[in-house]
Parts: sequence; structure tokens; C-alpha cells
Amino acid sequence: MVDTMNTGENRLHTYSTDIDPRWIDGNGHVSDRNYTTVFSDAEVAFLDHIGAGRAYRLAKGGHVYTAENHLTFVHEMLPEDRMEVSVGLVDFSEKAIHLSFEMRNARGILCAHHETLILHVRKDAAQRPKVCGFD
Repeated sequence: MVDTMNTGENRLHTYSTDIDPRWIDGNGHVSDRNYTTVFSDAEVAFLDHIGAGRAYRLAKGGHVYTAENHLTFVHEMLPEDRMEVSVGLVDFSEKAIHLSFEMRNARGILCAHHETLILHVRKDAAQRPKVCGFD
């Protein structure tokens, strides 16, 4: 598959947030656990954008489960920074989406990269999840 959303202007800006002062650790920068929260919020925004978010879950009964995450820290985020997150599509199938997120500060400096593999599931009568195709 040709990567159509993974670099430069082909990336989709999905989420922005100011840094909560409670996220600052003893080293004076954003704690690692808070990057994951922000990337998760960006993923939710992306799913809403493509029509696979909360409304989809309520209407169709499908859910998205995270199968794998990989987070790389490139540059520290400081208290006065703003987190700007964009997403690129790495690959997809009828049952899975592989996404690449970039987090930049307000000056445009790449601070973190996050990749995630999400699976589409439905729950059976016993509420066990089973991977299946998107509607």
C-alpha cells in the first residue's frame, strides 16, 4: 500500500492541547505517561473524524481495540509548550488500522512519535470480543 498520509502535508492534524501543570515531573518536563494519554485522545479524535468513533459504536456495535503501541521520545515537552498531534495512515485492512502519530510543540519541533495498531471487534453473546471487519 502506498503511504498517503504519513509525511508532511499529507498528515491530518487531529488534536491539540495545552500542557496541564500536573503533567510536569521532577525533571521539569512532561512525564512519559501523559504522552500516552494525549496520543490516546488524538486517536479518539481521528476515529471520530473517520466515522468510527462513539456514534459508530452506538449505531453499529463495533469497537476498536488497541493491539500494539510503540512510543518514541524525541525532544522534551516543557510546561510552556502546546502539544500538536497529527496522524498518518501506515496501512489498513478490513479488520485493522496501523496509524503513525507525531507530536510537535508550538514551535513545530518533533517531540514524540507514536505508532499504534488497532483492531475492529464485535462482542459475541457472551461479551467476548472477536476481530471482524468494519462496516
